[in-house]
Amino acid sequence: MKNFKVFLAGAIAALIAMPAFAGVNVKMKGDFREYFSVFNYFPDATGDTHKNKKDSDFRYAQRVRLSWIAEDDEKKVRGTFGIEVDTVAGQSKATGTRNGPGGNFEGDATNIEIWLAYLDFELPFDPATRVYMGLQETDMNPLVFCDNAMGVRLVRGFGDVDVSLAWYRNDGDKSQKSSNTRGYGGEGKDYYDNLYALDVTWNIADANKLGFFVYFMDAGEDFGESLCSNDTIDPMWWGDGDTQTYWIGLSGAFEQGAFFGGFNGIYQGGKVKASDSNLEKRDITAWLANLELGVKFLERAYAKIGYLYMSGDKGKGDINNFFGIDIDNTVTGSVALLENLDWNGAFYGPNIGQYGAQHVYVNVGYEFNDQTEGRIGFLWANTDKSVDGANAVGYEFNAQVDHKLTKNLTWSLAGGYMIADDAWDKFASNGDGSDLWRIESRLRFKF
Repeated sequence: MKNFKVFLAGAIAALIAMPAFAGVNVKMKGDFREYFSVFNYFPDATGDTHKNKKDSDFRYAQRVRLSWIAEDDEKKVRGTFGIEVDTVAGQSKATGTRNGPGGNFEGDATNIEIWLAYLDFELPFDPATRVYMGLQETDMNPLVFCDNAMGVRLVRGFGDVDVSLAWYRNDGDKSQKSSNTRGYGGEGKDYYDNLYALDVTWNIADANKLGFFVYFMDAGEDFGESLCSNDTIDPMWWGDGDTQTYWIGLSGAFEQGAFFGGFNGIYQGGKVKASDSNLEKRDITAWLANLELGVKFLERAYAKIGYLYMSGDKGKGDINNFFGIDIDNTVTGSVALLENLDWNGAFYGPNIGQYGAQHVYVNVGYEFNDQTEGRIGFLWANTDKSVDGANAVGYEFNAQVDHKLTKNLTWSLAGGYMIADDAWDKFASNGDGSDLWRIESRLRFKF
């Protein structure tokens, strides 16, 4: 670790010095986020939704992203290098946070990773094509995958149509994480996760666009490393397994006068071979639908209503619960249940485990002035598959205000309260699920 830190410091110093190199322009970007949250409880790894006396807690999290972009004068080639630092204090892995605790006072257990490291360049024989190679943002549909990955991507424009074709690989052998054989082929190839992605976007006019995509992933023999259903409450029954799955979808956004909105429709298919003693094979047949409609009024106000459907597992042979790789959690604006401001939220998606989701949400916002805006929201959370005969998870009321302290520094304050309903009760150890509330605050310095 010490040698890595020395290497990293040297690499950063070299990047900072690069503006002195002839014919190369370097710029730096930064995103500092300081997050605070207080809550009455949250379901731990056992999924118990009944609050105990010591469940109330306070959490502090920090994420720092720094990136350097070096580009030649002709803008034909560009290199991007970025680091990410995550620290979480006050919540252990057992309670669902993705990156674990922050360690002792010195932050020795802080998660440090190379966030971006890629080269993109214009093809000499086809200037309209751009090639991206390395660890990069995937730019895929966020209801399937919203993070970065290692791979190669080709992007080309055909008039108003943009086409992206990509291949990404994840060495997903969890048993070899500390082994020198990890990623060296041979038997280790059984654990590779290969992801292929085709995105086609028609930019119709202004904010109006229509998209089509096809993604295929061979998750190898270690399902749990790359794909997720929601690992806080009742994850998918088969755990790890040899999985091949694909997503075919349409997406769109429109804005016409005072009206705006968007939609996503995704079909998921494939096969899974469970890693239990029976090595049972199942087909995957799942769906996702998301529709939003909004209207702007009073010059500075808007109202938006949305519906999110994610199929749940019916338990009748096929795998019916929709799942992705890393799903955007912010679509509904939920604060108490889905932790709208926290990138380390316990839920990996807005679905309730294998039970899926049927959520209705409403958000009304107002821009008070150039520095301050706010919104109030409502979420009616439901499962698709019933939980012992119940589907209603709860009713959440939430609100958020964002205020620019300076040009680049924004302070956000949000709060949410969810009134528990029958399905939430079913997850409780005593059959009585507790209401859930959360208050969260964030400072964000972005440049």
